Amino acid sequence: MPRPDRTRAAAPASLPVRPVRPGLVAVLGAATAVLALTVTPARATPGDSLTLCASQYTPSGYVDVSWGTSSSCGSGSAPNRKQVTEVAGYGAGTTVDFCHSSIPPAGWVETAIFYSSSCQYNVNPGFTRNAGRMLQLAGYPIGTYVSACANTLPPSGWTPRSEYYDSNCQSGPNPSTGKNAWQLQRIS
Repeated sequence: MPRPDRTRAAAPASLPVRPVRPGLVAVLGAATAVLALTVTPARATPGDSLTLCASQYTPSGYVDVSWGTSSSCGSGSAPNRKQVTEVAGYGAGTTVDFCHSSIPPAGWVETAIFYSSSCQYNVNPGFTRNAGRMLQLAGYPIGTYVSACANTLPPSGWTPRSEYYDSNCQSGPNPSTGKNAWQLQRIS
């Protein structure tokens, strides 16, 4: 039985083999990179705002900052439109007022709770404390202490060192002297 030939077959004469020029490869590579950049959506910068209908979720990295009504979001008297603001990317120590229809993103803590007419997202809300002020903790050096309301868990790398009463963290209409705030320390 004959052995199979293990040599390469030559390219057919009808298909000429041409070397690729290095300059052409560079141009094609650059064009591909430009096309890839032009189809990538731009990321919002801190402070950028969007207006959304109430039925739309608040995007990650944003918080609700005001509510209202708009015929483009439906009919009725209930607030159906919200303005949201990008907070991802702010530096340590930045404070932002937000509506309690959203929660502070990771790395933020609430430092005050209050009523805001801009944050009425119910038909008959009364004067319920419906807003808060949040503080960005990311970027603080290890050993830093900050005061925060004790209504959410501290971010990773922070630990409570003491608990106390703070009138700025009073969430309900009835006064209380129960511990509602804490001193947090960055430990890692």
